[in-house]
Amino acid sequence: MNQRQPGTRVAIVGLGLIGGSLGLALRKAGYHLTGFARRPAVRRQALALDAVDVAASDLRETAAAEIIVLAVPVLSTPAVFRQLAPQLSPGTIVTDVASTKARVLNWAAELLPAGVHFVGGHPMAGRETAGVEHAEATLFRGRTWCIVAPEAAPPAAVEAVTTLATATGALPLALDAATHDAAVASTSHVPFLAAKALAEAAFLQPDWPRLQPLASTGLRDTTRLASGNALMHRDICVSNRAAILQQLDHFRERLAALATLIRQGDDEELLAYFERLKTERDRFVTYLDQRRNA
Repeated sequence: MNQRQPGTRVAIVGLGLIGGSLGLALRKAGYHLTGFARRPAVRRQALALDAVDVAASDLRETAAAEIIVLAVPVLSTPAVFRQLAPQLSPGTIVTDVASTKARVLNWAAELLPAGVHFVGGHPMAGRETAGVEHAEATLFRGRTWCIVAPEAAPPAAVEAVTTLATATGALPLALDAATHDAAVASTSHVPFLAAKALAEAAFLQPDWPRLQPLASTGLRDTTRLASGNALMHRDICVSNRAAILQQLDHFRERLAALATLIRQGDDEELLAYFERLKTERDRFVTYLDQRRNA
């Protein structure tokens, strides 16, 4: 068992896939974890999985931690801030794992009391299966963990959140909220929206019962993200609307350009296009594998 380090009392609010995986990773690193979940069954499962040391049934029980991590749907964040605010002591560090950051930083500035330090976070990791039962200690290993700190955040608070991210095996990356939200709209949010649209085009067409026997791993793999948490996806679209719409416009332009290329009938140009994109995609997969295995 790793020796507990000073200043490592952490509370996780929300024990789903991300919160549970964070608990598993941080307990391995020697942190002491209190986890909060509203449902008793989730608390029992988190304890059974050793994702937390203590499972709290009252949100107020998390306020004594030195670092509090919100692992809740992004639009639930203001309500949690309001409930926690009266209980928090000066010097407490609050962070989160939400997929959008600008609005979260604004809520933190508005709702958290003076002396409580908020540093935004976003691990670029996950899967389409939700729930603590799918938690995995290695989920964040080799993945980027965005650190999005307000200008007024004390360096010690930023360092504490960065150290927490590093303890999971993630690779911290500091950036501002606007840059973060624009980037993840392209690399994360539009991909799951594309999967949703492809799923609708396939599964909701009248001929789907007749076509389903002909569908296999290609459709399964390209629509995988459509099985992700619907509430999380809704909250992301609401909280990052402008950046997502901009990237959807770009994606629509790329689809239109591809349709034009097919329509023109230049077979060699079409082949070159496919080969170029295969090379770029293979390079990206190699990059991810190298980071994961470093």
